[in-house]
Amino acid sequence: MKSILGLGLVLFLAAGCGDMFMGSKEDKSISIDAISCDLDTEAFSKILEKNIKSDIICLQESIHNFIELVKTDRPGYISEKVLTKFIQNGPLDLGSAGELVPLVEGIFDLTKLILGGETGYISKSDFDRLVAFLIEFNKNIYPIHAIFTNDNELGWADYDRNRKIVRRHLILISQEVRLLLNLGRTSLDRLDIGRFLDRFFVDDPAAADKIKSLMFLKRTFLGGALFDLTHVELEDALLKLPELGEVAYDLVKIKSFGFMDNAQVMIDEVYLKDIATIRRNLYFGDGSYEALFTIYDILNAIEKMELDFGIDVSKYPQEIMRLKKALLGSGGEFVSSVEMFNLLDHLTNILDEGSLFFRVYDMYTEELDSRDSLPASQDFSRFQVNNSREDQFLKHFKEIVSNYRFFKGSALAPFYSFEYFRNPLGIFEIGAFEYVIKLLMAEYGSPHKQARGGYHLTLEQTAIALEDIKIFLRDQGIINIGKAQGGEVAGIADNVVLMSTLFQYQANGCDDYVCMEVPELTEFVLGLFTAINIKDFFTEEMQRLCADEVDEHNRIYPDCFRRNFMNVLNAKIPEEGRSLSDYMPLLSSYLVEMTDHLPAGAPPTESEEYVKFLYETESFTRTCMYFDEAKTEPVPMKANDAFAVFAGMLNIESTLLKFDVNQNNKLDGFGRNNEVLNAYYSTYQGAIKALVAQSGGAILTRVSRQIFQYLIKYGKVPEPSGRSVWQFVKFLLSFKHNADASRTTIATILKVLGEQNAGDNVFKCEECMRDPNMQCVPVTCHQDDNGQVTCVEDPWD
Repeated sequence: MKSILGLGLVLFLAAGCGDMFMGSKEDKSISIDAISCDLDTEAFSKILEKNIKSDIICLQESIHNFIELVKTDRPGYISEKVLTKFIQNGPLDLGSAGELVPLVEGIFDLTKLILGGETGYISKSDFDRLVAFLIEFNKNIYPIHAIFTNDNELGWADYDRNRKIVRRHLILISQEVRLLLNLGRTSLDRLDIGRFLDRFFVDDPAAADKIKSLMFLKRTFLGGALFDLTHVELEDALLKLPELGEVAYDLVKIKSFGFMDNAQVMIDEVYLKDIATIRRNLYFGDGSYEALFTIYDILNAIEKMELDFGIDVSKYPQEIMRLKKALLGSGGEFVSSVEMFNLLDHLTNILDEGSLFFRVYDMYTEELDSRDSLPASQDFSRFQVNNSREDQFLKHFKEIVSNYRFFKGSALAPFYSFEYFRNPLGIFEIGAFEYVIKLLMAEYGSPHKQARGGYHLTLEQTAIALEDIKIFLRDQGIINIGKAQGGEVAGIADNVVLMSTLFQYQANGCDDYVCMEVPELTEFVLGLFTAINIKDFFTEEMQRLCADEVDEHNRIYPDCFRRNFMNVLNAKIPEEGRSLSDYMPLLSSYLVEMTDHLPAGAPPTESEEYVKFLYETESFTRTCMYFDEAKTEPVPMKANDAFAVFAGMLNIESTLLKFDVNQNNKLDGFGRNNEVLNAYYSTYQGAIKALVAQSGGAILTRVSRQIFQYLIKYGKVPEPSGRSVWQFVKFLLSFKHNADASRTTIATILKVLGEQNAGDNVFKCEECMRDPNMQCVPVTCHQDDNGQVTCVEDPWD
């Protein structure tokens, strides 16, 4: 590509000798010896990379000599028609005419756009102006090229210096082109960008396609049609080039930034400045509904530019449009100027708040770095705010550091311990998640004065939200298709509400007035992202340890998973220096406590308590544990299964740390400080009443507290009939209701509540799990007036 680009620039100048070929090919008075200097045409392929001023001057001198010698129908002019004819038929070997002719045509199109004049001709005086520009262009472009192509890590000083160099040289290039640009025309000259790219990149159509995929940016910053550039728009582009070049520099070099871990610098000095630059240079105003581009334009650019987001986003245009409606104000494929400004406003709000968070943390580092909870009297009034907006940011900061317990930030995971590990990036992360979740709740949920965060989501609203992204969730393995009576989306909605409202640090249940609130969903999502962050290491380490205990589909057998679970927790994470046990020390202690009585070398699975804990956790996180109802053949575990088990454990840790006031790594069910009853009255009362009301009605709801204690003690809920009823009656009459709760108990509660939500609508494990490569088809079921249920296949795609 560089050689053709260089040759194109040579031809751009060499066009000056085209008229000599108007004469007869038999005219021997014209000779290549007329060149008076040593012309190195190969040098022009390096015009972006090094100083070739002497070669440009040599070419100018040579062309002047040719123009003086030639007989032409228009003395002193360069003819596109004659030059292309010469390339096709002339005596000199200039390579493939099929490649060079389109290139010359493209160069003449560009010259017409810049200089104006008659189509197909360039005057000698204009040619000399172009040569002067080319010298200045070369002088300023090769330092930029060196900066963009250097892969060395950049410290802040190097980054800042290079950015200023890029801007300075782009200003000079812009000024030179504007000196050439003829604005005194009686009509608009236009360049068909698509045709120009096809011509200029005739040897590399893939490069042309990549540039074409980004042409939506032309309308975004210059207006007009996507592939139509006028000379007036070119002037606007030249004015905007230096600033937008800085943004391009940041986008291209961001992976080389040695200060990426310094989030405050990235926010203040990179992201916010680039967003302000983009906002300042948008063509249409913040009140314009002009369509700039479509969602499909963005997806096409991602595909052509080969950008990797970890998932194939091109498969989800409809889901992106629904998300766009929630975040930017309207759905559909077109993105308007108003929506673009909305997006920039959202990003600015998040980053402005984050910038203030870092500054507040810096002022109160001693208090916030403490491993203790903050006193209720802690305020941040010494931090000076400049306006009501900053005052709201400061209040939000206090809410986060006072109410949240787990802060991830740059670490692989939050620390699930009795100590607090606050960090400014973790606080910013929570603030950003809350911001986006509030936008989504405003779209799908309901405003409520009593709801923390101002909004809440009911179960029905959650199902509607998940319905909009169900195909994406299916493809990511979050929704498994195969329920006998369908309702997979409703099932995952049940689980999201259950996990968010009952098993997060700030969970307080769900009642008839307020259900899933912003902090609850934020904590759930943060836990999900933590599990995703750990997923690769966890599954790769488990697959390494269980390499010999997999089925034909490379799925791990559950026995091996359980036997090696502690080994994976204790393994050092590459480039991290820690193990998962370091992030979850209390879980590690619990596992050791259950297995430390075993003989040296014995597998941990010889401990019944240990196996029960893992089994109960798997029960509420895995879709299927056995292929058959008799539970004789366990289903091997895919990577998503291992990921789900670990995600479930994060919820268990959150729950235990919330209620374990005396910090003895369990929930006490005896004494004045009864942590089990505190959990019931503060969080689980509504869920238990709803659970027992389904089968026992109002009678059992009156003894819901005792049922909860029964669940804690025996790991199950009493059935409304049979022996279980008499066992529960004896339990009530004995007055021995109390029992401590452990992580295993919490896992059992999750399992029981999950099973109750699922009801009789079982998963077709044999049919849909035997071969993981087979995708079961979802069904929709309807019940007629006679109670007859009919199910039909209802593919989502």
